[in-house]
Amino acid sequence: MMKELELRTFPDPILRVQADPILRVGEHERHLLKSMFENMWRWDGVGLAAPQVGFDSRLIVAEAEGAKLGLANPEILESEGSGAMVEGCLSLPGQEVDISRPTSIWVQALDIENREVELKLDGFLARIVQHEIDHLNGILIIDYGSAMQHQAGRWNEL
Repeated sequence: MMKELELRTFPDPILRVQADPILRVGEHERHLLKSMFENMWRWDGVGLAAPQVGFDSRLIVAEAEGAKLGLANPEILESEGSGAMVEGCLSLPGQEVDISRPTSIWVQALDIENREVELKLDGFLARIVQHEIDHLNGILIIDYGSAMQHQAGRWNEL
């Protein structure tokens, strides 16, 4: 088991930070990605971004549909389709928001071995990666606005 990380929850200010790009995936980043996976599983999540565990680095992990991704500097190059789904978030316990996102994306990133990769992702895995990229840009599910769970604008007051 890797080091247990602390899950940051709203309104922790790091969740609103624009995360810094990774210059190179080295030993520190590999260790952090592995630790993020361990903690994501412990928290019963399917994705996790570094800001959610207190690091302002552009690192994400995701696992779904038999695929396991650890990525640095993920960037969406192209997207297509559209589908809505209710999303939750480890950093916003109890909140669920119906969000429309592209159903298929092309992502460019560095993998855990510091190699540049381009991946075509579809379905649930594409949604998870988009959600985690939002975290790297300080965007949370509550920012999507269509939530009945906004509790009459309560989140906007926090």
